Amino acid sequence: MRFPRNTRVRVALAVGATALGLVASAGSAYAAPAVRTASVAPAVAPQDAASTCTDTSSEDGNIAGCMAAARAMQWVDANGGQGVIYNQGDGTSGFGDYRADCSGFVSYALHISDTSPTPGGLVSGQMYESNGFVDVAKDNLQQGDVLTNPSAGSQGHVVMFDHWSDSSHTAYWGFEQHGPSGSYGTAYRLITYPYDDPNAGTFYPQHYTKLVPPTPPPAQTPAETAASSTLVHDGYTSVYTVDASNGHLQETYLPKMGGSWATQDLSNNYGTPAVLAGTQPVAIYHDGYTSVYTVDASNHHVQETYLPKMGGSWATQDLTANYGTPATSVTPTTVLHQDWLSVYTIDQSNGHLQETYLPKLGGPWYSKDLAATDGAPASANIKPVSIMHGGYTSVYTVDAGTGHVRESYIAALGQNWVTQDFTAKYGTPATTVAPTVAVHQGWTSVYTLDSNGDLQETYLSAIGQPWYSKDLVPQSGTPAASLNTAPIALFHGGYTSVYTVNASNGHLEESYFSQLGSPWTSQDLSAKYGTPNPTGAIDALVHPDANQNMVYASVYSIDSGSNQLQETYLAAIGQAWRSQSLSVGYGTPTASVI
Repeated sequence: MRFPRNTRVRVALAVGATALGLVASAGSAYAAPAVRTASVAPAVAPQDAASTCTDTSSEDGNIAGCMAAARAMQWVDANGGQGVIYNQGDGTSGFGDYRADCSGFVSYALHISDTSPTPGGLVSGQMYESNGFVDVAKDNLQQGDVLTNPSAGSQGHVVMFDHWSDSSHTAYWGFEQHGPSGSYGTAYRLITYPYDDPNAGTFYPQHYTKLVPPTPPPAQTPAETAASSTLVHDGYTSVYTVDASNGHLQETYLPKMGGSWATQDLSNNYGTPAVLAGTQPVAIYHDGYTSVYTVDASNHHVQETYLPKMGGSWATQDLTANYGTPATSVTPTTVLHQDWLSVYTIDQSNGHLQETYLPKLGGPWYSKDLAATDGAPASANIKPVSIMHGGYTSVYTVDAGTGHVRESYIAALGQNWVTQDFTAKYGTPATTVAPTVAVHQGWTSVYTLDSNGDLQETYLSAIGQPWYSKDLVPQSGTPAASLNTAPIALFHGGYTSVYTVNASNGHLEESYFSQLGSPWTSQDLSAKYGTPNPTGAIDALVHPDANQNMVYASVYSIDSGSNQLQETYLAAIGQAWRSQSLSVGYGTPTASVI
């Protein structure tokens, strides 16, 4: 996610005879490489990776990676954003006694005492192990780790790692202080691994032992959030789309808040079949795995593309061929409930609601027809939505014959499924659009659009209580919504929001309330904050800031004018929404669906 702040990228193109940010011991005179250039040029300037991280570190104490980045950014922003002037003399940085060279810079960033081992901080690469650094595998580098050239007698340099710029780990964003002496030397830039100057010697990745591991991310795909094409997993935010040109499954991902988005083609890289037109990817995080479910365009089989762990390799499998999941022409849904993973689909041959489930990671999947067991009528070719609430598992579908909204549910694993007709029992209007669901402050609400596009809420205050239904338009003023786009509900920062597309002008609309019992309000996000008119599906996500607080809310859409992937985001309740094109900024291919 990009912050509005204009963080600068500075790359020195020429270095004279003065040292290039050397990791030099006192009295050493090392030759510098003649030229240093960035061999990978960023298309978009990176943003401050630490702009929402508070530095609470102490000298020579434990420090979080985001705090090290925050401290490094102080040098980047010095002198009106020009950086700190390079100088190897002690106390020349303007930040205490730290030298204004590469080692002084890294020492300051990691809050290593400026008197240990000498004023200015670290001295030579070969001394790093005695100063709390150990070797680390390339793929295990984390924010705050370093890459160092430990040469003595000729040259030396150190840079601080921030984050990988790509899934193949060929380049990374890093902080460094470099010469020549007397020039502004601080940079936050894209670097080819391990270092992009062939004359600078051999660089090795090292880990600072006082670097605190990142805070464990909050629960991914929590019970109160229905699975969708957006996901938080292992601290990453991912948006899965379908490339409009070839149907390939695409992942656009953000390693951490404030970093730079990246994109990859999962079909090209890992063999995911082209996705059936009109269906969407659905992602979930479970037992350390990330799984994305799609429908194969060639045979309508349900496909799982999964990542066993962050940094590993994706794999793909055919759930229809391997485990009997019926072919479908409808987007699936998935839920993690009582440690079981279930994928719900609509059988294209008879409209039956189908469950394909995995009782234990590593074991086989199983598949069964829920319509045969719970008596649910055939479902329309409209995607189902599933949720875990109050210990119950519920799947919401639309009746093929009547358009009635139905709930199929179980109280606990092993019990019989039950089905009920919301329209007949509780007055939920018939619909032709997929429902959306949210669990908020203990209540469960299912949001639908009636035949006029009016936003409807069918809600349950607690398990065992009756459901109720109401038309939200009189209270919220929500304009009639397009029946070509399903609503999306999101619970964020104590607020409940439902996003729709205005039928009259195509604008993205938010209907929200601050807490149960408060009145609903509606606002036009396109008119107020510049979101382009969406086409097709929209999606929404809550994801963490740099301190792993779940405060960011993002709505993802496809620009109807350009088919670009658009993010409209809110950094925190009370702030203004902002909008950006992830296709323009980070290379996401034009998309057919999200």
